[in-house]
Amino acid sequence: MKDTFTKNAHLARPVGWRLAVVCSMLLLISGCGVDSGDGDVVNSITLPPASDLKLDLYCADFGLFTESCVLDDPDNPYALAAVNNDNKFDLAPDGAVSPKGLVYYWATVQARAPNGENQLFTAQALYALSNKSCSKLIQDQAQRAYRSVMDNYLTAVTFFSTGDFGLFPEVFYPFPVRTVSANDMRLGIGAAAVACDPSFNNGLMFDPDPGINDFEARVRIFEWGFLFSDTPLDVTKR
Repeated sequence: MKDTFTKNAHLARPVGWRLAVVCSMLLLISGCGVDSGDGDVVNSITLPPASDLKLDLYCADFGLFTESCVLDDPDNPYALAAVNNDNKFDLAPDGAVSPKGLVYYWATVQARAPNGENQLFTAQALYALSNKSCSKLIQDQAQRAYRSVMDNYLTAVTFFSTGDFGLFPEVFYPFPVRTVSANDMRLGIGAAAVACDPSFNNGLMFDPDPGINDFEARVRIFEWGFLFSDTPLDVTKR
């Protein structure tokens, strides 16, 4: 399953990708074509800038499971893009360049090809945006996306590469998305990097204090109907 391979799915850390130059490969975007004004080929889309951190959820279940409302969102720069499970790692934007664009990207891929790996990356993108914006709305949606991984894709996997750890020849190996999600939640994926309003993380997961964060994440996972174990590192349905 080559389309699920990635070198960037690091445990408990948001995933970063190269900025996509959309349409550079023979009309990858369904909306690409010849501009009637000067005959030039339209070969790019405009992503929200790094400073644009406000995301209005187009529907309550934006980015979750089989909900496809993101495809109707007029603010979604990928609504007409031919992104799918086969090319998702080739076209994904750099989250540092456009954290909001990254959310739209993975929510779009999830809407077109619902699976555990895409749901995981949607959750990571949502949390990365909430961590920069200090938006409780987006933080809550990130938690819902992580829960969706466990509720709907408990046995799904993503792939890690030995090359990421300086080991060659490079070998890809599967890792459960449920376990990646649990560690994202426990470690907060770098929550301490941003000083949010104290009320933002009060009593919630993703607290800058790693001890509180770990405890709250375990409690939340239990409330969702699952058990987290350290040895072996895993999440199981209780």
